[in-house]
Amino acid sequence: MDEIARERRRLRRILRSKFGNSEDATFAKMIFMTAVHFHFGRPIKEEDRPHYLALLERLPKEAGDLRVFSVQMYDTDTVPHWRVIFTDGPTLHESFRRFPTEAAAHEYASHFLASWAEIRER
Repeated sequence: MDEIARERRRLRRILRSKFGNSEDATFAKMIFMTAVHFHFGRPIKEEDRPHYLALLERLPKEAGDLRVFSVQMYDTDTVPHWRVIFTDGPTLHESFRRFPTEAAAHEYASHFLASWAEIRER
């Protein structure tokens, strides 16, 4: 079995166990992997493989310091909705989920950040 695939599955299991909602777990994994791929590029070079694997093994404990960047209203051709944008250093991550009110978006952001903090403590 490929060690990298095994570590990615381990990370996915941890995120699903904490975030529950598969959409939120997928979003959290995307945030993790965006930072990893920013550091190593894609595809991973063979000489970077041991360092890439070592970083995957340290996740999610060594996750970035995620913060809410903004909660924004989108008024599209459909129904107006709110979305949360998180920041991890200079990188912005727009949530997949849409919310009918600003309050619901803020509540989601608080819950997501609390889960993120807990996952880093594992």
